[in-house]
Order: sequence, then structure tokens, then C-alpha cells
Amino acid sequence: MAADDVARALMAMDDERLRRQVASGDLSALVGEFTENERGLLQRAAAAEPEDEVQGYDSWAPPYVPVGPVVGNVNLFAAVHYAQDGLRDPQLGHTFNAWSQRKSGGGW
Repeated sequence: MAADDVARALMAMDDERLRRQVASGDLSALVGEFTENERGLLQRAAAAEPEDEVQGYDSWAPPYVPVGPVVGNVNLFAAVHYAQDGLRDPQLGHTFNAWSQRKSGGGW
């Protein structure tokens, strides 16, 4: 059921305040039991910034290239794929897949 808990947690993080809390390392408001790996996935996913917030470049400056693990929502999508690969509840799977389709256009 771990993937089911991760899926529910990801959907709950549509709440920006909860997402900031998780990004800071406080997962106490999330329902479920998470392994250390899952806690890390959720925290990194919560810290991910949408691609459209990455700055482009001015007429004189080279493109801004962010450094770190949140480039292009990689961490959000890693957590989504982790959950999708292990979902056991078919109804949750349907809801989560619809949610993840909406997120695939730009993340949080």
C-alpha cells in the first residue's frame, strides 16, 4: 500500500501550504506510512518548481541554467512514476492517473 499512500500524498500537496510544509521536511500532515526513500521522493517533489518559472535569458545574458535536482519537475515526475508503478487500488489509480495528467502540463 506504500505506493497508494504516496499517490494520496502527492494529490494532497495540491494545497500550496501543505506542499511548502513537506518541502521543508515536515511530513506530519500527510496520511500514510512512508519509507525513508518515499519520504525523500515526496520532499523533493514538493520542492520542485514548475518549468515555466525557470528564467529565460535577456538579450545580453546567457540562458539561466538552474543547478540542482528540481530542474523541470524531474522530482515531481519521479514520485508520480513511483506511485503509478505500485498502485493497488483501481479506483485510486483512476483518480491518480487523471490528476497526474493535469500535472504533466507544468507541475505544481
